[in-house]
Amino acid sequence: MKRLLAAASITSLVMAAFAGVAVASHSGGSGPNKDFAVGTVKLSEAFGGGTFHFDAHSGPNGEDPHGHYWARDALGPLAVSFRARVECMRTFPEGDATVSIIGTRVTRQESPTAPPEDSAVLFRVVDRGEPGAGRDQFNGRPTADPQDCKTQDVQPAVPIESGNWVVHDTP
Repeated sequence: MKRLLAAASITSLVMAAFAGVAVASHSGGSGPNKDFAVGTVKLSEAFGGGTFHFDAHSGPNGEDPHGHYWARDALGPLAVSFRARVECMRTFPEGDATVSIIGTRVTRQESPTAPPEDSAVLFRVVDRGEPGAGRDQFNGRPTADPQDCKTQDVQPAVPIESGNWVVHDTP
């Protein structure tokens, strides 16, 4: 009986190993062939508070940018809330981080203090790995051109209080 159980256990382990190989990615560890910035974070009250979300994607060179962004109750007493669509994206390594500059166009103003519909906002999303809280950073500013992702003057990015950004730059 012990031999039968041992044989069954070994067979199960071997089958699991082969099944793992069968579904393994063959990308050489480089990840998907697209750039993205995704996640939901909160800023501390010291930096205006609020909850922010990105689901932004593009090709490896910024082509075909798409996705969405939303902000809820940002900037403390102003309680800024709005939604926007992604219109440009540029992702690149910077020191120990992966950074994404994302241009958006406001599609829905959800509070009177939010940027007006059809206005543009440019963001800088900084991913410094796990855990996100205390390491990842984020900031944004109004812009005249939501497709100007070549700029880097969206400084200073501020640390997030909770949540996580995941930014992927296709090599």
